[in-house]
Amino acid sequence: MKLVNKFTLWFVGILILTTPISMAISHYNIRKKIDEAEIERLTQVNGVVASQLRQGIPHEKYAQGRPIHVSKIAGPLPDEHVRITEENYFNEDLQREECQLTVTSYYQIGDTYYRIESHDYVIKAKQILAGMMSGVIWKMLLIACCVALTAHIVSGYILKPFYQTLRAIQSFSLKQKEKIGFPQTSTKEFKELNMLLQKMTDKISEDYASLKEFSENASHELQTPLAVIRSKLDLLANTPIRADQAQLIAETQHSVEKLSRINRSLLLLTKLENHEFEPSEHIRLCTLTTATLSAYQELIQLKSLTVQRRVNKNVHVKLHPTLAEILLNNLLHNAIRHNVQEGHIVVNLTSEQLVVRNTGIAPKTPTEELFQRFKKNNQSSDGIGLGLAIVRQICEISGFNIAYHYADGWHCVSVLFDPNKVQVRKTEVFAGA
Repeated sequence: MKLVNKFTLWFVGILILTTPISMAISHYNIRKKIDEAEIERLTQVNGVVASQLRQGIPHEKYAQGRPIHVSKIAGPLPDEHVRITEENYFNEDLQREECQLTVTSYYQIGDTYYRIESHDYVIKAKQILAGMMSGVIWKMLLIACCVALTAHIVSGYILKPFYQTLRAIQSFSLKQKEKIGFPQTSTKEFKELNMLLQKMTDKISEDYASLKEFSENASHELQTPLAVIRSKLDLLANTPIRADQAQLIAETQHSVEKLSRINRSLLLLTKLENHEFEPSEHIRLCTLTTATLSAYQELIQLKSLTVQRRVNKNVHVKLHPTLAEILLNNLLHNAIRHNVQEGHIVVNLTSEQLVVRNTGIAPKTPTEELFQRFKKNNQSSDGIGLGLAIVRQICEISGFNIAYHYADGWHCVSVLFDPNKVQVRKTEVFAGA
């Protein structure tokens, strides 16, 4: 839900919550003021009649047409000189409920005691409430409509710098050399946000450049001593040496080659994490799968493996060609290397997924942990433990899902493609062994 919609709902919720409370307060105050005004008026009327009686003027002169009743009473006067009563009753003639307010005043004029009563009909609480309800409902509807109609317009102006900042962040790339620019704004919160993002992006760019330079320099500098060590070992191997020395040289050469593979793999992982491989077009993965299988024919024959493949032709996946080759090489190399003699390999490629299955011994490590760096099923093996880590990193940056499980003597690695990155132009299937 958008921020402006949340603010709108919050405002409407407050309006709905506070309106009944404000109505109750307003209703009480209006009713009180009406009653007070009418009591004051009737009290004044009684006072005028008492004044006329003191002057000897018949009260009927003033009471003409007014509901005023004057009567003599036996003294003394009650403690309350003014009494107020309110009576609700149903008017049979008008067929409606009435509310009569009566003010009774007591006076002593000479030696005579008088009771003067005047009354009037006031607006009932229900009538006041009904009138208020009608006005409040229309007021709430008007406010809600105005808020709903103007919220997007006003927010589009107020939140414009925020959306510009958001677009700038979305378009930010570590590969760009120039600094990211944020819009100018007069809003304090947006200014602070832009300042923080400016510092963060500048720091990230600097760290990325430093890390990239370090990894490239480290890889380059490591290659030179590795090449020197390799050449020296070759020269040493061509000199007269004993059998035990030859064994040591062979082990050293093996370690040098392993170190070289680790160096290349770590450099590749660094490039993958920095998103240096951006896919620009759809590659024909079916052709690449077949070519990779053909490249491993010697290793397959060396282990007497049986390969079954079911590859849908013309499956085009949006993936960087280099990453596609690395992905297939790592998966097929693992399927061959960790297989048993005279084992089986099954390769299935569809527009939904790539599945590589192979026979082999049960893993000693949980399969989900094998995607971690330097995590191997057998720590004493010659592998460097980065193959599946590279495969997982390729899948993550490509938007694919990868799963690995073992059951009934079969290892199974499944790569689920993103449907938005797959094109199928034909439905032909090539199967072979």
